[in-house]
Amino acid sequence: MEFSQHGDFELSIDGRLLVVDVAGPWNLELIRNYAAQATPLARQLAETGPWVLISVARRSVLFTPDAIEALRETAQRHTADSGRIATAYVVDPAVEGYHLVNAIFEEIYRDVCPVAIFETRAEAKRWAAEQLSKHKG
Repeated sequence: MEFSQHGDFELSIDGRLLVVDVAGPWNLELIRNYAAQATPLARQLAETGPWVLISVARRSVLFTPDAIEALRETAQRHTADSGRIATAYVVDPAVEGYHLVNAIFEEIYRDVCPVAIFETRAEAKRWAAEQLSKHKG
């Protein structure tokens, strides 16, 4: 059974960063739409080298189980095929599900790529720059 997309998102490129601003909750349809729109941008970034995803979560970071698996599959594809080297999440403590994010994201990114969770975009960008600097050269 197919449902409507829960939540919404916007994608942008900031240098070597693919930035997704996403308001959850996150269901399978949201992740499928995200993957369809993010993959061409990921390929575009890959043409000039490694890149990092920064996901800025608003409203909720609660996932359906099938959305977790779909996000893992997308991350695997982007790291294997499109040069993604790391993922940073920005999650304010006021976001619904904040206390669950460590376990969820560790499971999604286990054996895929480094992942880190921050409370501010500035912290995430600093970490992303560190990850990119490790791949220069």
